[in-house]
Amino acid sequence: MPQVTRTHPAPTMPTGTEVASYATYLEAQQGVDFLSENGFDVSAITIVGSDLHLVERVTGRLTIARA
Repeated sequence: MPQVTRTHPAPTMPTGTEVASYATYLEAQQGVDFLSENGFDVSAITIVGSDLHLVERVTGRLTIARA
């Protein structure tokens, strides 16, 4: 049986303007929560870590139902 290979596009660094910098990921999440609570569309936000291990594109507020 032939093996199916799935290809995913190579990850790219996000583009845009840095609007905040936080010491921890938790602080960055809290910043996103604050914006969301005040009506800001957070779907365009990207959290980028230092010593990059993860790029997370935010699609909405994280709630218990979405966790």
